[in-house]
Amino acid sequence: MDHGTGRIPRNLITALAAASITMAVQGQVSVGFRGGVNWAKVNSKEGLVGTPPTRLGPTGAVVFSIPVAKSLTLVPEIGFTQRGYGAEASPITFYGGQKLALDYADLGLLVRAHVAEGPPTRPYVLAGATVGYLVGARLFELDPWTNNYKGTVLDPGDVHTSPWSSGHMNRWNVDLCAGLGFMFTAGRSQVFVEGRYQYGLTNIWNDVPVADINGSPVGVLQGYDRSISVSLGWLIPLGVEAGKGGEAPSE
Repeated sequence: MDHGTGRIPRNLITALAAASITMAVQGQVSVGFRGGVNWAKVNSKEGLVGTPPTRLGPTGAVVFSIPVAKSLTLVPEIGFTQRGYGAEASPITFYGGQKLALDYADLGLLVRAHVAEGPPTRPYVLAGATVGYLVGARLFELDPWTNNYKGTVLDPGDVHTSPWSSGHMNRWNVDLCAGLGFMFTAGRSQVFVEGRYQYGLTNIWNDVPVADINGSPVGVLQGYDRSISVSLGWLIPLGVEAGKGGEAPSE
């Protein structure tokens, strides 16, 4: 990745952190966690990858809830998401019988808007962005003799697609995120369940070149995250009793 490209995610992370600190003084903060599963795949705009099937992996985060208006809440997150793709990707001659697991440490900034009054139940919509840093990558290939998958740890800075071709993966991943959920009041706490769709803007392969059996270049790899996740979460207010799950405290 060139230095100009590397500055974009870092500047975005700084902006997310500054916005979170600014908003934290404007409303009563709740803190908690969420955990669930992520159905991930990659999609390419062009190149050799195509649209492989999904791969199931974990997702989770520490969640902060900062009300900024009656039904509007800022939701910063620090979490983990496993992205990648499933088996029998396309084209079969290059990606047949492979699974890719990509582990990301994520920083997210989302806005939650409640669309109906409560309690005990308040539906809401969610939108925002996440920035992820690749902390681990593993490739599982199907052994035709044993019909079992064998895992290999990938070095994101040196990915070999053939003996004649190598490149590097993009360590940063930027996703747009949207979803919906339901929040339930449970004493002083709030429990929520939500679903999300994440639309990746960053090529995970960073244009890794591909060569044929003679060593001649035939194209580059491209792949963009397309994920759907479902999570269950729990929020605890800091210092005051819970309100309706998204309202700023009254004057």
